[in-house]
Amino acid sequence: MRTIDRLILRELAGPILNSFLLFLALLFNSVYLPKMTDLMVKGAGFGLVARISMFGVPVLVTQCLPMAMLLGCLLAFGRLSGDSENIAMYASGVSFYRACRPVVVVGLLISVLAFAWNEVVVPASMREFYKASYAAAEATMLPTKRQPIHYAVKKPDSDEIEEVITIMGGYDPRARQLREVSILLMSTDPKRSGQPAALIYADRVVAHDEKGMNADFYDVYIRYFDPDRTGRRQTDAWYAEARSRDLGEGVRFDRDFRGVPEPQITDNRIRSFASLRAAIEEKRRMGKTDLGADEFNLWEKVALPVAAVIFGLVGAPLGVRPQRGSRAVGFGLAIGIIFAYWLVHNGMFQMGKGGTLPPLIAAFAANILGLIAAVTLVARTRQ
Repeated sequence: MRTIDRLILRELAGPILNSFLLFLALLFNSVYLPKMTDLMVKGAGFGLVARISMFGVPVLVTQCLPMAMLLGCLLAFGRLSGDSENIAMYASGVSFYRACRPVVVVGLLISVLAFAWNEVVVPASMREFYKASYAAAEATMLPTKRQPIHYAVKKPDSDEIEEVITIMGGYDPRARQLREVSILLMSTDPKRSGQPAALIYADRVVAHDEKGMNADFYDVYIRYFDPDRTGRRQTDAWYAEARSRDLGEGVRFDRDFRGVPEPQITDNRIRSFASLRAAIEEKRRMGKTDLGADEFNLWEKVALPVAAVIFGLVGAPLGVRPQRGSRAVGFGLAIGIIFAYWLVHNGMFQMGKGGTLPPLIAAFAANILGLIAAVTLVARTRQ
């Protein structure tokens, strides 16, 4: 039986490796090539663009490994069937179930490799990917180009919004300043909860610290909505120059001034399984309930690697089916199966995020359907 195992393993090695490289090239060209071209046209340096591409590749590896298992098994067993080697194996008393044992072993190895890669390499690479992306975005920003920025600042350890910041003139990287800044301060009066307290507008803002707590505002106009201590409406004010501490206690940008144009990273791929689980527990202790998307992403870190075993058990019987054809047919069939898998997976994400299904079940739903298909195909394959 060891001879049979070596035969099948030898047949699997080449197709799986070639399929992995093929899918990696396809995903890279579709995801990063247009972005690289756009950044270089805008003036970003080649080194910076290369860093973005390099740090973006590891996350593609996790997705390509299960897909490579599917196409590799389909091609390998298709070649065995095309040379009638499967018939020789069956005549020697080797059942198809026994022939699938190396497929399961290889699938488990790829699953473990994909999970470890996703835990160790992907989080660090994604953090560097976002850093390089923001550096490229800053390098390609033009002082004369209006790139509006809009975000909200919440109170510490709370979901209550403290201020809403809109920067219509964008960020000028050369002068290191923001232009046409509007800050809507929310009222701290419990009776006026959720209502604005003041609107601050400045033609430009220059910060002197990382969080924008100490910043210079130029050509400032303030309109007050909160009444003063006597209950009367406050008079609008105008200043040629003012410091952030002079405008109110809550006036701040709450993030690195250089990084104000950067959106807050909500991509859970920057976290490992343990780190994401700890973050979910922390949010739960804070009373947050909309954790469906985070929990789906948590279990997705296990579901995607496990798909390698399932894809292998789907590809092997399809390779020896009577309707087998050329490699192009096998590739098309694999693409169809992968498309169906991701269609179900993404649909389950929405259901898990919205609470229609428990996130754990939603994350593994596509795998469960794939396993049912694999068992059915293996059972129906002629012995």
